Amino acid sequence: MPLSRANAKGVTMLLKRSSEGDQDARNELIERLYPDLRQLAARMLDGFRSKRGHTMQATEFVSEAYLRLLGYEPAATATKGEFFGIYATVIRHVILDYVKSKARLKRGGDVEFVDLD
Repeated sequence: MPLSRANAKGVTMLLKRSSEGDQDARNELIERLYPDLRQLAARMLDGFRSKRGHTMQATEFVSEAYLRLLGYEPAATATKGEFFGIYATVIRHVILDYVKSKARLKRGGDVEFVDLD
């Protein structure tokens, strides 16, 4: 996915600094790439909405993916493409987990079993 021109500047440097443990660089990286990540999540969600009638928001999934990636430290040689690939995979897993939980609830997954004895 091509980055918007405004967001492409300095991403490689932010990835490098983030891999060295610079939390400020990581926060700036996410802040700078957030519009592109949200757009990526929105495109991924389009297929789910049209087929299943879900009303999910891309913003929720980008945020959840961020939380899941908090412990991840990108390698110093990570490229923008690799970063987006990892983020896209995590967003996909978050979406699939959501869909599975909705299906589980739909099929009585929240029912508590009670012994008759």
